[in-house]
Amino acid sequence: MIHFMRNVLSYTAIHQVRTKPPMDDFGLWLKSQLARVSEKFRLGEKLRYIHSYWDGRLPASRQVYPTSHRV
Repeated sequence: MIHFMRNVLSYTAIHQVRTKPPMDDFGLWLKSQLARVSEKFRLGEKLRYIHSYWDGRLPASRQVYPTSHRV
């Protein structure tokens, strides 16, 4: 079990390092689009919905992999 947990933790660390730059770029893009697209349009509604969850990650209740690393 310890070996499995070590693999999960190392995978998680590698995944976070690899995905942070694209997610940061997406966050900047999202903010720029919010200024350009009216919320009266459907796209504007959807962008604002995404932005309402945006702080760089989804809430724990919506994450695919829980942070507790339990399987």
